[in-house]
Amino acid sequence: MKKLLTIVTTALIAIAVVSCNSEEKPNNEEVRKLPSRVSEHNIIADLTHNTYYLYDEQNRLIRMIRFDTFDISYRSDGKPEKVLRNGSPMFVFEFVGNQVFVGGDFPVFTLSNRGQVLRHYYYPATTTYHYTFSENGSLIKIYTYMLAGSDSLFRINENKIIPSNVPAIFRHVNTPEWLLWLLPSRLPYKYGYMPATIETAIPIGEEQTIILTTTTQFQLNADGYAIEITWFDNGETTPVVRHTIEYIFAN
Repeated sequence: MKKLLTIVTTALIAIAVVSCNSEEKPNNEEVRKLPSRVSEHNIIADLTHNTYYLYDEQNRLIRMIRFDTFDISYRSDGKPEKVLRNGSPMFVFEFVGNQVFVGGDFPVFTLSNRGQVLRHYYYPATTTYHYTFSENGSLIKIYTYMLAGSDSLFRINENKIIPSNVPAIFRHVNTPEWLLWLLPSRLPYKYGYMPATIETAIPIGEEQTIILTTTTQFQLNADGYAIEITWFDNGETTPVVRHTIEYIFAN
């Protein structure tokens, strides 16, 4: 679970520039919702932390609060421009072809035509992450490589994800998934379906591998949105983490 939350990479104050969405269902419209709060309860440590999300009229994430306040601005072409952390510059984005450069010690993302992350690495590229998706956009594999020598990569672990039938909770958010990964967001899934099982294979020798397994259980609301996700490690019956999700209606 920790690996997933690390890779994937993970209290909101209302501001006047954002239109307020109520939980009253609009008439004659498809039910499209955006996560407004994700509560993460570490059951073993008995600690709970909340992450809050605020959107503009185009359903783009413009503020996230988790311990710190992260404000996101966008360019005229709709691409993210920069992120402020507590009012100070944190990320400034540069786009070259299908790559996103964050700068400094932060990652470089390589994107598919759909905008999903195919690969990201930290500069200098000593560790590289490669991603594989199903036809419907669900994340199904993550390979982690470490630079071995001057130009060869050595695989240090592999994550295999079996998707559930529960749609990704950020699917109606008009912010790139790579930015959700970059921020300390929770459950940053925009495409396809949420994970049902995650298997992490860690080589410990030439012929030995440790397999760590995380499974999920979902509780859905009447509209089919996940409102509670419980995570279990290695076949245990006692959960380790529980996420509770609240939503607002999209514009």
